[in-house]
Amino acid sequence: MWPGLTDFWTALMATTPDDKLLSSSDLHDALERVGMCGSQVTEVFDVLIGPDYAGGGSNVSLGMLRAALENLPDDAIGNEGEDPIGLTYASFLDGACVVESLSLRACSLDWPEMAPIAGALARCPWQLRCLNFWDNRICDRGAAALGDALEQYRGLEYLGLGRNRITDIGLAALCKPFHAAHISEAEKKGAQDRIKDQTAQVEAKSKAAAKAKAAPKATDRVMREPSPFVDELEERPAVVEGGEASFVLRRPAELKTLVLSENPIKNMRTIEMLQPQGPKGVELLLRQTPAGTALAAKRPELSTKDRKPFCPGNEGWVVRVS
Repeated sequence: MWPGLTDFWTALMATTPDDKLLSSSDLHDALERVGMCGSQVTEVFDVLIGPDYAGGGSNVSLGMLRAALENLPDDAIGNEGEDPIGLTYASFLDGACVVESLSLRACSLDWPEMAPIAGALARCPWQLRCLNFWDNRICDRGAAALGDALEQYRGLEYLGLGRNRITDIGLAALCKPFHAAHISEAEKKGAQDRIKDQTAQVEAKSKAAAKAKAAPKATDRVMREPSPFVDELEERPAVVEGGEASFVLRRPAELKTLVLSENPIKNMRTIEMLQPQGPKGVELLLRQTPAGTALAAKRPELSTKDRKPFCPGNEGWVVRVS
């Protein structure tokens, strides 16, 4: 059984016997009690009454659902990075491609497709500025793959993941590449050396650009040049007298907007913990999420007609929940 499913089945079958026959409406009701809803429930029902399972019957049971999930073949789970559809989409993220904005709205993208897309993104396609994956089936695993890719590619300006299947775990994975890191005194020297090297690269690039004054021809497509970012190291005084100073390392990026609205992000505390760690001034949209709704209820000023963001002290993510 996949990790994490034991508690799910326990909660689900506490109210619905596993051999009880369920209509589509009954299955929706049963799964909604454990926090699952949406068009994917209808898709699950249609598969279960199909020829591979019920063979044309009009009802299903939770026992059938469990057996179907536990007996999926290995190739339904693995082969990361080899999905032909995903590889086709990933070709638009090739470093030689001139595409600046790629929108794959409502394309039923899931983990098999996201694996090669994330792999291409990690290779830093600097021409690409915007990715829109609104209304797909991207889960926490796909979100984590995108988060890993964004550790490498710092040039993306917009990432739209609204109306997917991303929970608090996936939100944290996507935010992590842009968060400030607290480092120790022992790690300070390494960070300073990296900043020195990065500064030298920026200066060298500026000198090279000053020498290359030839303007492109009118017919040439101007390609976006990679930006050599310079990390920022901030020393903070000791919290208590006689204590040690702490250090905060920030990795700059081009990101301006991260959209995770209409996802099953449930815990308001997740937002409150992540917000101050984020990059200053970058928008994080969490509209129509359970966590965002709870935060707006706690802070009524966030749901006024002015639509004020959640951004205490004007530091960290600019969180919008209404």
